[in-house]
Amino acid sequence: MTTKPRTLDDLLTAYERLVIMETLSRNSWNRRRAAEALHVSRRRLMYRLKALHVDLGAIPRDKAGPAKKACEEGDDRQ
Repeated sequence: MTTKPRTLDDLLTAYERLVIMETLSRNSWNRRRAAEALHVSRRRLMYRLKALHVDLGAIPRDKAGPAKKACEEGDDRQ
């Protein structure tokens, strides 16, 4: 099985998604506290979630490891 080479942009986007999702998970999915932990405004966090196509309504918050799973699944929309 071959995988297509990932670009730097792909890798940075995946890492940003992972960091944001893990921070949200650690802060009980509270966007204000997550934004504070990331040292960004809540508005900036919401902008990045939209840009990364993250739908917080679809994230299973009661299961272990939702941040990693959501990051790995990602969204292929361009």
